[in-house]
Amino acid sequence: MFTHLSKSPTAPPRGLLALLVACHSRIRRFAALAHRIGTDPEATSSERIEACVAVERYFNEALPLHVQDEEESILPRLGGRSVAIDFALAAMTEQHALHDATLDTMLEACRALRAAPDDRRSRAVLTDAAEAAIQVFDEHLALEESIIFPAVAMYLSEGVRATVVDELRSRREASTARE
Repeated sequence: MFTHLSKSPTAPPRGLLALLVACHSRIRRFAALAHRIGTDPEATSSERIEACVAVERYFNEALPLHVQDEEESILPRLGGRSVAIDFALAAMTEQHALHDATLDTMLEACRALRAAPDDRRSRAVLTDAAEAAIQVFDEHLALEESIIFPAVAMYLSEGVRATVVDELRSRREASTARE
């Protein structure tokens, strides 16, 4: 029931903008999965546990890599292009830091639900935490998609975008190697 929501059915995206959009899609999908875990009364205990594990893994492992991609590969290459872009980059960085508290609350709620998958209170706490995360991410992702992504397309050459893609892949390879 839940697992199909946590897996991507399509081929991997190519190109920097496609990779960034795919990351944003996964952020939305896993936040929605966290919400569904708490709200679906038909889910079994094992489905809730499996979904919590998937949400925790995504937000503990993949999301930090995406943040690193934006702050270490995108931000330095776009900074100084315009006041609007600089403002968006500063807001992006500030929002990344502010996400930690919201994510910590949601991930703690996932851990609690994993420990007691049939507990209604734990489900309600996760639902509230997921709603907060969805709201925070909606605003954040909209900012990036409306200002930063178009700036990537406008200001970064194909060669620079290819270099950034290599950096993104290197981060993931290094992360996998550490496991």
